[in-house]
Amino acid sequence: MLTGREREVLQLVAEGYSSTRIARRLSISVRTAEAHRANVMRKLRLKNYTALIKYALARGVLPPIEPLPRASARSSAGARCRSSVRLAPPAARQTRERAAPGTSSPRSRSTGSAGPSTPT
Repeated sequence: MLTGREREVLQLVAEGYSSTRIARRLSISVRTAEAHRANVMRKLRLKNYTALIKYALARGVLPPIEPLPRASARSSAGARCRSSVRLAPPAARQTRERAAPGTSSPRSRSTGSAGPSTPT
């Protein structure tokens, strides 16, 4: 059903190559690479790029990806907490976002002294 060149293009598309990279790799024009991809999709009755990738996975054009090893629930929860980005509560973020330009946020208001505030 597919020509040898169409199979090559299918393999490269499934591996994530762009039309430009396929063209360079096969020493053909970008337009020809795109035509081969379109022909593959037409012959296989695939409507979009995602369907083409699914087809390649189902037919073994691409080897299945092995899942990453799972960490135990106890260790992954600890890792998640240590590596996560901590954000201010939503109310605090909204207050800072609403402050007009040139005004200070609630955190930077001075404590009544004329000089710069220093941590105690």
